[in-house]
Amino acid sequence: MAKRFSPLNRPAPSGLQRGLLASAIGVLFAAHLPAHADAIDNLIDRLKAKGVISEEEYSEIKDLREGEKGVARQRRKEANEEMTKAEEIKKSGMQGWFRDGVVFESADKKTSIGINGRIQLDFRKFTGEDAIGTDTFDVRRAYLGVAGKFWDYYTFDVTADFAGLAGNTTTNVCTNSAQPNCATTSVVNGTGSHLDVGWLNAAWFKPAQFRFGQFKMPFSIEELTSSRFIDFQERSFVNALVPAKERGIMVHGEPVPGMFYGVAVSTGEGKNLNESNAIVDKVDLIGRIGANFATFANKPNMVMHTALAFSDGTLRGNSAAPSFRTEARGNTLFSSGNLGSSATDEVDRTRMGAEAALAFGPVKLQAEYAKVDFDGGTSADERSLKAYYVSLNWLVTGERWADAYRAGAFSRIKPIKNFKPGGDGKGAWELGVRMSKFDAGDFVGAGISGNRTDEATGITFGVKWLPTPNTRFLLNVVRTKFDDDLTLGGEVTDTEKAVTLRAQFDF
Repeated sequence: MAKRFSPLNRPAPSGLQRGLLASAIGVLFAAHLPAHADAIDNLIDRLKAKGVISEEEYSEIKDLREGEKGVARQRRKEANEEMTKAEEIKKSGMQGWFRDGVVFESADKKTSIGINGRIQLDFRKFTGEDAIGTDTFDVRRAYLGVAGKFWDYYTFDVTADFAGLAGNTTTNVCTNSAQPNCATTSVVNGTGSHLDVGWLNAAWFKPAQFRFGQFKMPFSIEELTSSRFIDFQERSFVNALVPAKERGIMVHGEPVPGMFYGVAVSTGEGKNLNESNAIVDKVDLIGRIGANFATFANKPNMVMHTALAFSDGTLRGNSAAPSFRTEARGNTLFSSGNLGSSATDEVDRTRMGAEAALAFGPVKLQAEYAKVDFDGGTSADERSLKAYYVSLNWLVTGERWADAYRAGAFSRIKPIKNFKPGGDGKGAWELGVRMSKFDAGDFVGAGISGNRTDEATGITFGVKWLPTPNTRFLLNVVRTKFDDDLTLGGEVTDTEKAVTLRAQFDF
């Protein structure tokens, strides 16, 4: 019977063969198998025991192995140190990305800061037989701001509007009456404020947060919905009656999911204005409470919103002069004389509002009513203003209004698929119609100033296209019917017609 072959029974290799084999083993082990240290050492021991490698070769390979083990240990140590350092940087550092704006956020999400802004570029064209109104291009808003969160409890927003600076008119007086052109001249001194909002919010207790600074007062879903996200190019007649951005302090929150409230104390003077009258020096009290009953009913595809609001404060007598402009930002259709005869007269101003929004999937019905009562202490100064609107909006491409509803207001609509030239995405398309009306019947007679009317009705048809969540294009057709004929621009008319366009980008 033939002898069974075994590699361990073969004749001992020659010295040259052993040298080549030892070198190959050393290179192979050093380069490719550092992780299997125990198995490699056992194999080397067996090769020496069988005489495949000599004692000298065995010693050389072991020395090589020990050196490689040291290098491997050092490399592992360095790699672990780098990983530890990277984790520490990740925990303590900020990561940035674009998420509806440029945002930098810490890994623990307790601190973030973002740069935000918007630009709204408008065009207004007044049409019809009389075509009363000024056709113009307009930079309606140009905001740039910084907002963020720090130490988990505090949020802030500081935003400037570079399209809305209101300069102050002063008189330029010559120091030498003999100098040329020394007549006094009215100039704009440019000291108006760019500030739009500037506030700090402390959320030590989520259901009762505190906000300080200049911010939107808690009144009206249309006002509290940012101009970036409103249904039409301009807000309705109701917006002229409600408090907007003022300076003060507010307590607000959501006591339970689906319920919201806000109570504020403010100057009552409007944006960028402090209280300036030491005699009539009373703050406004403003409040709003509401709920989304779809949350209580566990219907995530719906919005069933309702809220009530109120405001009570005192104005200087010679400053209480309300006015209305058409929703196309055309003609001033109503203004009144001052209530009260002097700055020392007190005019009580009480405002109330009611609002509702019902949305199911891509369709939304929304309505608001507001009333302002003025009481200057005499029967001639007891007057009221009223306004309301009803709107219907349809997201033709199927987006859901419920996805954009947050704590009593609507926010960003995100297209199901963004538009991209050459792609299959359409962006989001929306159609809307709104009817709004204001009533100043109490001001008929001496209360109405100049060539104005006491009632008007506005109808707005709108088409909106959102190629991306941050980009909007709007086309509105606005018709305003005056209750009385007005003489505007030398023409007598009872109607204003306009076509308005807007291109908007925000981040």
